[in-house]
Amino acid sequence: MAILLKYKLYSFRLCRHINAMYLRSVVVFILSLISFPCFSLCIVPERMKLEFSGMYVTGLNQKAKSTPFSNRVDVARFYVEGKPGERVVVTVPHRQFIYKERGRERLKVNRFIYGCGLSKRGIVRIRANGRTPLLCIGAVVKIHAKNSAGRYSSAIRFEVNYK
Repeated sequence: MAILLKYKLYSFRLCRHINAMYLRSVVVFILSLISFPCFSLCIVPERMKLEFSGMYVTGLNQKAKSTPFSNRVDVARFYVEGKPGERVVVTVPHRQFIYKERGRERLKVNRFIYGCGLSKRGIVRIRANGRTPLLCIGAVVKIHAKNSAGRYSSAIRFEVNYK
């Protein structure tokens, strides 16, 4: 009986110790959230598709270019929200394709062009309201003789990180 009573007292102290540690960790976690606000980046899409809607002549090697301006509908346009005053860099992976609307044909993107609020290297500063100006990404593709005329479009992949 004495051993059982001793075990219960020991386990009660241990539980009280664990509960106190749990309570301390919760309080520290809440205080860290209040004192150090977390600013994650958020992409606000306006139009995330590259599109080459013109009918290009087949049989010739030519380049199609979607120049990034804010009033163009054939470029990817978006905003980034985050910590005010910080610089953000947008990076686009190199090997991406634009696919034909009907069929299996695709065009390899030769080069991406940054525009609107982005610098030539894809860097922009977040304004005081927590949002960047309108950001645009265009592309240059080469149309080969084997590609048929038609509409080519695709969503592009990119990364946004604090610099």
